[in-house]
Amino acid sequence: MLSACTRSRPSAPASERPVDDPRFDFRPTPWTPFSPVFDTPPRAVAFDALCADDVERCRAECSARDTIEFASCALELRYGDDAASLELARSLFDGSGVVVGVETSPTVEAGHLGELPISPAPPVGPYRRHLEWVVESFRSVEDTFAALAAKAPRPMMFRTRPYALRFYKTESRSFPSAWAIDGVVAYNVEGPLFQGRDGVAATLFHELFHLNDQGHGFWSVRALVDTYAAIRTQCGNDDACLAPYAPDETRVEGGTFYAFDERVDDVREYAADVALRWFREHEAALRGEPPEAPFRCATPENLTTWTLLVEEFFGATDLLPPCEEQS
Repeated sequence: MLSACTRSRPSAPASERPVDDPRFDFRPTPWTPFSPVFDTPPRAVAFDALCADDVERCRAECSARDTIEFASCALELRYGDDAASLELARSLFDGSGVVVGVETSPTVEAGHLGELPISPAPPVGPYRRHLEWVVESFRSVEDTFAALAAKAPRPMMFRTRPYALRFYKTESRSFPSAWAIDGVVAYNVEGPLFQGRDGVAATLFHELFHLNDQGHGFWSVRALVDTYAAIRTQCGNDDACLAPYAPDETRVEGGTFYAFDERVDDVREYAADVALRWFREHEAALRGEPPEAPFRCATPENLTTWTLLVEEFFGATDLLPPCEEQS
């Protein structure tokens, strides 16, 4: 899903905030640089992430009603014994409004793996490297979107800052590596996808898309289900048939590409992987290294999905050459 009490950032008093402003949830809203006025999560979200496993102590020591003051105190309470983790958690909150806490649900529904027991896993000590990768990944996303927004023909209706990141662990290395719902990302420190910064960056963007897709009323289910069903009907679990349609190389063990495996069978996962492919190809384009074989050029279905998704979430931003110009 996913702390000094004297530290604070300026925020708008509740009376100055619009009563029904979509920037306070994940409804469609244009991407803009971080603002503590509009990107600070609701206090209840911060409380759940930072205090759910020690409610009484948190209430006793961090009573501020303002979210920023409360989160500053609660971060100190949770990470005060690990100065490096505290600095990282503060930098993420101060720079993006993302609260770094823990997931306290006792179990997670892991698809074909069934229901698995989980436990809170603060990103401290040996798990601190995960928080380092997370901070680096979010900074990269912000830098990329800042560059793309300057070139976008329309506002990019994509939120890049979840309300909270909640860390947990499975009893052994296991999926799911992460999940996302209601503005919050949960992160498994034993997740198989988290072997380094690249895996973390890719998974976080995938989860960000899920949050935005939910905010757009689960757009992918309405817009892409026919295309997705046609691909699965045509190919089944045939790797060679699916390969041109697969936006990512991630596979299900003993199966095929994650987005198309019969045990996943979810158009939302396909959409999230296409969004990740868009992000990766545009990172490369901004570096002056556009892909030689863009995903959207491989099949007509890819182009249809890409066009619809880019129109809905990314302001029709496509910096890659037209397919007919590709050699």
